[in-house]
Amino acid sequence: MSKERKVIRTKRLYKKEHHTKWIGKALFILLLAALVGLGYLVSREWSEYFRLGREESSLPEESSAPSLPEVSEPAPVSSEPVSSQPPALPVLQYQGAVMPVGEMWRTGDSLAAYFQSLREAGYNAVCIDLKTEDGRVLYDTAIEDAHLWGAVTESPADVDALVKAAKEAGLAPIARISALRDPKAPHVDRENSFGFNNSVEYNWLDDSPANGGKAWLNPYMPKARAYVSAFCSEAGGKGFEAILLTNVNFPTKNTTQQMGTLTTSTLSREEILTQLVEECQTAAGAVPVRSCYNAAWAYSWDTCDTPYRYGGGENKRAPLLNLDAIAANRAEICARLGFAAESGSVPAELGMDAILSAMLNPDDAPVIRQVDLPIVQPVLEAKGIQSYLVY
Repeated sequence: MSKERKVIRTKRLYKKEHHTKWIGKALFILLLAALVGLGYLVSREWSEYFRLGREESSLPEESSAPSLPEVSEPAPVSSEPVSSQPPALPVLQYQGAVMPVGEMWRTGDSLAAYFQSLREAGYNAVCIDLKTEDGRVLYDTAIEDAHLWGAVTESPADVDALVKAAKEAGLAPIARISALRDPKAPHVDRENSFGFNNSVEYNWLDDSPANGGKAWLNPYMPKARAYVSAFCSEAGGKGFEAILLTNVNFPTKNTTQQMGTLTTSTLSREEILTQLVEECQTAAGAVPVRSCYNAAWAYSWDTCDTPYRYGGGENKRAPLLNLDAIAANRAEICARLGFAAESGSVPAELGMDAILSAMLNPDDAPVIRQVDLPIVQPVLEAKGIQSYLVY
C-alpha cells in the first residue's frame, strides 16, 4: 500500500495573480483615455471661446458686407413732461374772396374758369358757404339731423368738387358756417332752442310770427352746440384749410321779451359762446376755426363789452367790416373806443382810418366789402394784418 502523498499548502495557493494584474492595467488605460478625451474636449471649447473673442475684437468698426437700406431709428423718448395744452394752430395768411352762393353750382370748365379769375385778381383763397343764416345746408351732408329737419337744399352743390377745383387753381378753400342764427334746426322738442317764457312747450322767436319771427339755436343746449360742431367736423374732413363761423352770438332783436335759455348753467353769455367755438375747434381738428362778428354792431350795442365775447379770442377773430354801418354808429363806436369827449361829441377830423385802426388788432382776419377795400387795405398793412376775405 503506497504511502499517501502529503499536499503542502502555501500562502500563494489559489491566488489569480496573472488575471488581476491585467485587469488593473486595463482599468488604468481606460481611465487615462477618458481623462485625455475629457481634456481634449475642454481645451477645444476654451480654445474656440478665446479664438472667437480675438476675432470679434479685431473686426473693423464698419463691416465691408453689402449695406441694407437705411431704417430710421425711432426718436428717443423724452423724459420731459408732456404738455396738456393743445398745439398752437397755424396762422393763415390768405387774401380771399367769398364765393357767391349762386356760383356754387358751376361745374367743369366753368368752375375752373371762375376760380382762375379769382387767382388772376390776386386772391389766394376762396370762401365757400356750407350752412347759411337762413338754416339752409347747401351741400349733401352726412349729418342725419340736417336731412331730418329739412335743412338740406333740394339740389345740393358738390362741395368735394368745389374744394378740389379750388386747390387745382391754387386757392385755399375756406368753409363758412352760420352757427346760432338758424330758423330750420331749432325747436324746443329737439332740445336745442330758446323757450318762450322759459317754457319747454313753445319756441321763442326773435319777432312775432306775423313779422317773420325766427327761432335761434341756443348755445346753452348741448344738442345745439353738437349740431354746429358736426358741420365743423365735416368741413375739417373735406379738405378745407380754415373755417369761418358766423352768427356766434345771441339774438339781437326781441332779446328781453320772454326768452328763456332753458338751462341752469351758471356760465355767462361770453363763456358759453367761447365754449361753442372751442368745441367747434375740437371737432375741426387741425383746421383753424375763426369767429366772425359784425364789428359795427359789436362796438355800438350797449350790452356788448368786447368783440372777444363772441368766442374769438387771440388769433381767432374775424371782424365783419361795413364802413356804412360803422359810420351810422360812429358816435357809439367812438365812445367805446375812447375817442368821444365827455359831452359825447366826436372830433370832426377823426377819420375812418383812425377808427378802423383802433377797432382792429394784428391777430384779426377781417371780412371786408369789396367797395370798402381801398379804404381798409392801407389800415390792414399798417396793422400788419395779412389775412382777410372780401365779399
